[in-house]
Amino acid sequence: MLKVFDEIRKHSGHSINRTKSQVFFSLNVEESLANSLSLKLGILRCDDLDKYLGVPLHAQESSKSTYAPLLDKLAKKVQNGDHLRISLVGRSTLASRFYPLSNSI
Repeated sequence: MLKVFDEIRKHSGHSINRTKSQVFFSLNVEESLANSLSLKLGILRCDDLDKYLGVPLHAQESSKSTYAPLLDKLAKKVQNGDHLRISLVGRSTLASRFYPLSNSI
């Protein structure tokens, strides 16, 4: 994995911020191996994949209340004019992802 990270950095110019990253291992991976790999990678081990970028990953358990904090945060950004700092493509992507969500829950 370290070689993969290095290749990504070489080709894209972007590197992984290991202090902000976490690694998740399947329950099929022995705990001692998971801990060892986490140490070698220099990335904290995560035991629960609760959210990614503020979005809950439990699709089968989702309800309107699950997404309420995220939708409230987005609404505040729009009210404050923060949405004007997002590119047209970004706004379109954001709208397409959350408009159907807010109507279907």
